[in-house]
Amino acid sequence: MQRNSLAVAPVGLDEEEWVTVYGFSPGDTNLVLREFEKCGTILKHVPGPRDANWMHILYQNRYDAQKALSKNGMQMNGVLIIGVKPVDAAQRQFLDEKLNSSQGFMALPPQTPSMRAAAASAATPSKATPRLHHLQQTTGDASGRRPTGAIASPAKSVLSKVADLMFGI
Repeated sequence: MQRNSLAVAPVGLDEEEWVTVYGFSPGDTNLVLREFEKCGTILKHVPGPRDANWMHILYQNRYDAQKALSKNGMQMNGVLIIGVKPVDAAQRQFLDEKLNSSQGFMALPPQTPSMRAAAASAATPSKATPRLHHLQQTTGDASGRRPTGAIASPAKSVLSKVADLMFGI
């Protein structure tokens, strides 16, 4: 009997699941996050090292991650085609360890000395501000897209949106 109950129960559909989204510039991070919020609740997102064209996204459950994986090769606008893949096993272990630890900031481990230096320079506030200014100068008119300085927050539930609408919050 126990075998049948194990076989019938969907294994891990309610577990959190990581995916990697790639093929976009740092200036398009908000656009990509807004698109992938449509797949389900995003618990965390971890951008790659400075100027990377990818990020890891943690979904609330495996079903939502599967919906995100179905967007592999999707054209988001006239100039952006993105790819989606499951997170590699080594990265998944690292991300899960960081998620379960009490640290509030999740960073990816630098793999080479040059990446370590890039990660350190990206973490200092004096370096971050000029980079944002540089992105605003280079992506504003050349690509026709508006850069945004803030990172999108995870999606609100429908109930929260209705409450906001009704109570004007």
